[in-house]
Amino acid sequence: MKNHLGTASIIKDTNKLISSNDWRGCRIGSFFKFKSDLNYYVVSRIEPLFYLAEFEKINDRKIKVNIDTGINLNIFDTVTISYKEWEIQTIIDIPNQGKGYKIGDILSLQGGKPCSNLQDNIKEVAKISVDNTDESGAILRISLINKGKYYEIPEVIISVNGVKGVKLKLRSNLNCAKIEQY
Repeated sequence: MKNHLGTASIIKDTNKLISSNDWRGCRIGSFFKFKSDLNYYVVSRIEPLFYLAEFEKINDRKIKVNIDTGINLNIFDTVTISYKEWEIQTIIDIPNQGKGYKIGDILSLQGGKPCSNLQDNIKEVAKISVDNTDESGAILRISLINKGKYYEIPEVIISVNGVKGVKLKLRSNLNCAKIEQY
């Protein structure tokens, strides 16, 4: 008989055991029992748990799951946290060309909730370069030079910040890129 140290929980209203132990060495049909339980249980299937739940970040070391998961997470459990990041794929058109811009101006797109670069903590907003204007500085052509990274999606119609121009609005095409964090 092998003794496994660790903790385990039975998911409420099921016969499923969730444990921080590695059960790969245990054979199907093996018996196990909890230390203070009189009954033995039979192992019928061993598989990793894949559980999805919405969470919110409390600080850099804590998250909060807002629903009852039916299980207890323990100190040595391995948890993989994944979330979606969004980036601007293309600028479709310029519904309001603004005025007062110059060729070569670099503009930052506003909106959404941008991610911060981990090395320097600078927000990763999308940036465009002004490629052509008319006499009043209305933008005729732009280039997307940085797609940015966002936790929350910017609106499809995006306002722009930068230099001296005013009233520029762009229509964008957004794409989701899922980034796994461990």
